[in-house]
Amino acid sequence: MLTAADAVIGQFELTVTERDAWLSRVIIDPARRGHGLARTLIDRALTKARELGADGIGLKVIVGNDAAIRTYLASGFHFTEIADRPDVLAMRAELR
Repeated sequence: MLTAADAVIGQFELTVTERDAWLSRVIIDPARRGHGLARTLIDRALTKARELGADGIGLKVIVGNDAAIRTYLASGFHFTEIADRPDVLAMRAELR
């Protein structure tokens, strides 16, 4: 979670099972977008996943969410197998 002046401005959900993690619901307050906060939030998620023993982390992103896709790519994620829906892309980052 990211906070500023006691207000939540970003959050993510992280699930870790065994050696694998799953990142979802990465959300930044719309009024705060475009300032690099998503990258900070994703870096925190990656750090937490490593701390919890994960070797890799996956996520899904909606096709056309170019800002999110650019951020994930810059954070070390790459595209993986075809997702289970045509409007979704699967991505993964190795943590070790």
